[in-house]
This record gives sequence, structure tokens and C-alpha cells, in this order.
Amino acid sequence: MKAVFFDIDGTIISDDGKKYIPQSTKDTINMLRQNGCMTFINTGRVYCNVNPEIKKLGFNGYLCGCGTNIIVDGKELFHNSLDKDFCLEVAHMIRQCNLEPLYEHRDGIFFDNTMCTENHALRLKALFDKEGKDVNRGIEHPDFIFDKFLIWKDDTPNTQKLIDFLEPNFECIHREENGEAFMEVVPKGFTKSTAIDMVAKMFNINDDDLYAIGDGENDLPMLKAVKNSIAMKGNSVIYPYVSYITDTLYNDGIQKAMQHFKLI
Repeated sequence: MKAVFFDIDGTIISDDGKKYIPQSTKDTINMLRQNGCMTFINTGRVYCNVNPEIKKLGFNGYLCGCGTNIIVDGKELFHNSLDKDFCLEVAHMIRQCNLEPLYEHRDGIFFDNTMCTENHALRLKALFDKEGKDVNRGIEHPDFIFDKFLIWKDDTPNTQKLIDFLEPNFECIHREENGEAFMEVVPKGFTKSTAIDMVAKMFNINDDDLYAIGDGENDLPMLKAVKNSIAMKGNSVIYPYVSYITDTLYNDGIQKAMQHFKLI
């Protein structure tokens, strides 16, 4: 059995605001499954934030939240559940540091409503609200809990103070997108790579039969975890770490990559 793991933004769906999925990508996912390949989304997003358009494509499973949640054929096979009191302790520390968070859980999102600003959380609130998500729950809500979270960084000592507090239990991944500097904070021991390892063991898939495709530096753990790694054309930083560079999303890169490896 072979398994192919896909990033979302810039790989399956365009990240230019158009949310475009090429017909060739849709056809390729279908052909892969017809040919006996398992297909998985492997993403930093929690499950509730995976685009409905993605869920319609017929993937076998979803590896979400940087490996903290695995769903296959509609059944949850793994979820790393954090203690609620611990989550509250973290949230109060973030508030003390005067930093702005977005808390992500497989079943929903939470904000600290005392910390939201127009540039960051309020902008995302408006976007999620348009998508029909519940954006009104804060850290005081009785259901508050998270699997992972984001923190928008600033230039004050508070960011380092928070990193020092989080370091024993979390990996703080420094990222920048669209000019915004932030940290993606994930419980230690969980990455896109560990998610692939778990799936490979669950389904007894050999290393030679694992394939991964992505477009950014945040995909490197996943790309380094497999022998058959594929970069979408565009970000030369990841080229040295992959075994094949395919075309862009708009130029049928997914289909060309799967043809190159003779999976379709």
C-alpha cells in the first residue's frame, strides 16, 4: 500500500485569496484512490479549520493540528487532549504577557477577547465568522481548551518571557506570513512528521511507499520524513530537502508529480 500526504495552502488550494483548486488536482486525488493509494491531508490547521472544499475531495484522512489529531475514514484514531486547567494556566500567562493569541481545538476556536486587535485577531474573527464558525467563545467560556495556538509576536521582553514559560511543554515555531510575525505553538513531540509516522505504523506502510508534497518551510518536517518528497515550484528554500520539484499549483503541479512517481 502507498500513501500520499498533502499540505493545503499553496499545494491543494491556492493561497492568493482565490481558494482555487485545479480540476487536475481533483481528478488526481480520485485517480490515486482508484489506484489503491491512501491520500491524506497533513496540516497545521485543526480539523474545524480545514476548508469545506478540501473535505469534498475525498481524502482518506486528515492529519491535523501538527500531528495532534488523526482522522481516517471519518473515525478519530488519535487526539492529544490537553488538561483544561493547564490550558487556562497558559492562557492567563499569555494575557499577563500582554500578547495576542488564537487558540485552536479540533472542535472550534477561542480568542482572548481582552487582547484582540484590528490587525490580528479581529481580522481573523471576521474571516471565520464569514465562514460560519463560532467566534464568540473566549477563554472564560466553560468549553475553553486548545490543542495548539498562535501568538502574534512583538518586540518587547514579553515574548521571550512567554517562550521561557512555554519551553518545557511546547515547541514554539517562529513563522512569518504576509508580513506578520507570529509563533505557532504545539505540544512537544508533535509535528507533521510524527503524524506520518503514526499513520505508517497504523497501516503498516513501508518507508518506500510514503510520499509527501508541500510548498513552504513549515512543510519541512513532513518532507524530511519520507523518501519520496515533493516541492511545489516557487519556494527555492525547500528545494534542497526534496527528491522532486513539480510545477506550480496553477500549472497542474499535483498531477505532474503523481505522474512522475507513476502513481497515476
